[in-house]
Amino acid sequence: ILASRNALADRYGEALREIPGLVPPHVPEGTRTNYQSYPVRGTAEFPISRDALMQAMLERGVSSRRGIMNAHQEGAYAGSGPFDLPQSESARDGVILLPLYDSLPVDDQDYVIDCLRELSATN
Repeated sequence: ILASRNALADRYGEALREIPGLVPPHVPEGTRTNYQSYPVRGTAEFPISRDALMQAMLERGVSSRRGIMNAHQEGAYAGSGPFDLPQSESARDGVILLPLYDSLPVDDQDYVIDCLRELSATN
């Protein structure tokens, strides 16, 4: 299962390096991940917002999720601040989780990647 997830994650990483404005996760040298999910950060260089990207992917039949949930920004904790966590808040607003599971067919992953390429050309 882990080998399959890592192979799929490697394929995403290679493809995302060619799409301006989408940043694959950084895995430090000497570490490994189980890729329980595949987070991708959208930057200002990507032509649409994280929410617009998620909606456009959904319209193409690709399910995704927002990638980061900060407790201090969730309803149950509203008003418990103030907190000064700009990096966490930026990650919350810019990270999307792409489909990744050990039996994800390569053709389906290619479709996800093709959708991201298409949306990166949105003006």
